[in-house]
Amino acid sequence: MVDAEAGPRIEDVLAAAVKTLPEAARRWPEGPICLAREYKAYRPDLPTYSRWVEEVERRIADTDELVQRLRLLHYGRAAGNVLFDIVLDSKLNRMGAPMTLAHAGQATLDGLIGTGKLTTFVTDSAGTWRPPVDISHLWVLADYVRNGLGAGGYALAATADPVGALSWTGDLASWWSSYNDQRLTARAAAVEAGQEWQEPTDPAALATPLQWLHRSTTWRCGVDDLFGDMDAIALMGALAEPGQGATPVTDLLRVYYGPSPVQVGRALLHADNRFHLFVRHAQPAIPHTVDEETGVVTVDRAEALPVIRGHIRDVAMAILRITRLRIAGRERGIIGLLDQTGNVLRGLRVEASVREDVDGPWGAAMLDEVAARFTDFLLNGLAGEGWDVGAWPQDASPSSRTAVSCSSTATATRPGGTAGRTARFPP
Repeated sequence: MVDAEAGPRIEDVLAAAVKTLPEAARRWPEGPICLAREYKAYRPDLPTYSRWVEEVERRIADTDELVQRLRLLHYGRAAGNVLFDIVLDSKLNRMGAPMTLAHAGQATLDGLIGTGKLTTFVTDSAGTWRPPVDISHLWVLADYVRNGLGAGGYALAATADPVGALSWTGDLASWWSSYNDQRLTARAAAVEAGQEWQEPTDPAALATPLQWLHRSTTWRCGVDDLFGDMDAIALMGALAEPGQGATPVTDLLRVYYGPSPVQVGRALLHADNRFHLFVRHAQPAIPHTVDEETGVVTVDRAEALPVIRGHIRDVAMAILRITRLRIAGRERGIIGLLDQTGNVLRGLRVEASVREDVDGPWGAAMLDEVAARFTDFLLNGLAGEGWDVGAWPQDASPSSRTAVSCSSTATATRPGGTAGRTARFPP
């Protein structure tokens, strides 16, 4: 009942909200319910997250389908980044509705899509917390292992290793591209103001691009992202043949992220050994030696650094190339795409601009910085435990929240960044 003078009663408003808000926030029919700005906002612990995965795995009972649907929750058309659906062999009937009530209960759907980082413990929930892991990165390579590349993936392979682009080199190149976005903005402003753009490489001048690079570390290439990438590489072999039982993928998660094992040896498949496992199985390869008896991996910095830099450069160029060709294609329209001579010239101009950005004075210097930082990160981890972050910045946001429901917009801008600006692989 509404009093014309007093307006609607608060209890009526609340009752209406309870009925209508969940459906308004539902991502797709019979899918997860996501409230504003809670997408990938939660950090459930391992028992909670693995229980959600187990529920889905028992219902689907097909590992190929399971890992693809888990990937599609965060990386695919429904999540606002269709590039992954092109690079990976994605089933069309899953893209628009990755997971529904046919695959899990409402609370599980909401929890899975809301999971951004996984919280684990050294012993149990009463013990020491480990740094969190972005578990969504694991499902990207799991999908590659189980379902293979799509047409876009084979095209990408002509210029960059697709496994790296979908994981560690993709995140590192994305970090570099965040610097380059800021550089292009500054250059455009200088040109508009009638100023000559220069890129001196003395220490004082390099402070500017270094500041652009470093302030985006945690949201473009945070420790949780790198751990997720490294774990995905480490687990590729096990995901190819996940073992017997009703829930082999869930069982693998519980062992790999579970309490630290009593057994010794760096070849043991556990997150405590992630640095040794990652370097040993990295794609593209990182130069190293391994003691087969202990599983201990050794990396020579002088040998590994230029190789790592080259891998990152390949993907940075691929990211810029994809972005600029897509923009140029949209600008020319359908008729323009039929102009073969124009397409060739456009491709040459794009390639020239890509090389100018990547190999220019500041671009090359920032590639040096990214490669050096990551190489030192690996060396520190190889000398310590699988959870050592060294000097890599960590996200200072709250360490955990309980997932009830989650957010709407997969393409929301992260602090300091712009959604949709540059094509990226692991976002």
